[in-house]
Amino acid sequence: MQQIENRGWAGLFVESDGDEIEVGDVALLQRLDGWLLFEEDLADFLQDGGPEEKALHEAGVRGGVPKIVFDAAAGRIHCSITYEAPRPLSAHESEVLRGFSNDQLVDGFGSNPVDTPILGDGYFVHLGDE
Repeated sequence: MQQIENRGWAGLFVESDGDEIEVGDVALLQRLDGWLLFEEDLADFLQDGGPEEKALHEAGVRGGVPKIVFDAAAGRIHCSITYEAPRPLSAHESEVLRGFSNDQLVDGFGSNPVDTPILGDGYFVHLGDE
């Protein structure tokens, strides 16, 4: 089984006086590490896509639970979506999977912004493609 990770941009924000302010507090960002944004496998939705996405599902691509990962070296968070495939994907298949993942981040499994119950009211995460 081969693991394929797709990463997307993520940022923590708080609303203040009607403005969205990005939060850089490392202690708060660390608390989000490992937080599952969606508890279903995104790969299940490949079968609802176009012919190229359906082909990935038929090829056995599975998994894809999006989670927030804290990068201590960078002091930032990102969204990690890790899939499994029974064989290495071609460059084209990898690109199709990356495009699918990006679409899910910006307009798929959850609406932007995503509330963060871990941190309480007022905090939310915005997602995007890298």
